[in-house]
Amino acid sequence: MPNNIVNKSGKMSDERFQKAFIRAEEFARGILARNVTWAELFRGSAFVSFLTRNTVLPWISMRMLFKLETDESKCTRCGLCVKECPVQNILLTDLPLHLGKCEFCMHCGAVCPNGAIRIKGKPDLYIRHEDSSRMTTEYRGNPS
Repeated sequence: MPNNIVNKSGKMSDERFQKAFIRAEEFARGILARNVTWAELFRGSAFVSFLTRNTVLPWISMRMLFKLETDESKCTRCGLCVKECPVQNILLTDLPLHLGKCEFCMHCGAVCPNGAIRIKGKPDLYIRHEDSSRMTTEYRGNPS
């Protein structure tokens, strides 16, 4: 499953998302019809997969490199991020506190109505926000 992180230069438009969804659906239909297979283009990924089996090292590394934080000026303390976190990794204190078992789905940032959750020390990365009432994709932050 893709996460909800986008970068300033790779900001995707609704048109690009639609094209990506169409290609993904075509690929899925091809798999079901057994006339396509997943091509492994980067051989290093199989090696990395082999090295990281049955270990928590990749998650520990990710948690160290991509810590989540809450922007106090944007947070309304609504608690939606706490309620929606699939691994119960957020504790609501004065501000939402991101604990140590994040799996980087970035759902907390995607559901935050104010775009208050960000990746600490990574100003070029933004968490994609989906406004389900309008069914369009918006990007929180100021990626100008």
